[in-house]
Amino acid sequence: MAVPPCPPLLRVLIVDDCRVTAKDLAFLVNRWGHQAHVAHSEPEALDLASTCNPDVVLVETGRPPAVGRGVARRLHANRNAGGPLVIALSAGQEEERRCWPPGCHLHLLKPVDLIALRHILAKHRRGAES
Repeated sequence: MAVPPCPPLLRVLIVDDCRVTAKDLAFLVNRWGHQAHVAHSEPEALDLASTCNPDVVLVETGRPPAVGRGVARRLHANRNAGGPLVIALSAGQEEERRCWPPGCHLHLLKPVDLIALRHILAKHRRGAES
């Protein structure tokens, strides 16, 4: 009898207009055992969010056009109970408060501290299991 494959740990939606950054983050998230989905625009991100039902959303919110700001607001406005953990990503500390739109739970500076991100994902997964 064949053993069914293990499901991914978390479904992670990465929203960034910079294709290289999004691709690199997706690669790492997948290597950590999660399932990464990537969007480069607000409409694409909202379509993916409705189909992949992410547990975590990483949204770039710092520089224009900052596609993640609108995504975070829309997810917040349309969220169901127990919606995704939304993490804002921006390039500088001075941007931190300005770049934390409604709907974001955490903020990380770019370049992203990968150890911190991995710990956040692990903690979120443990919280979802309890």
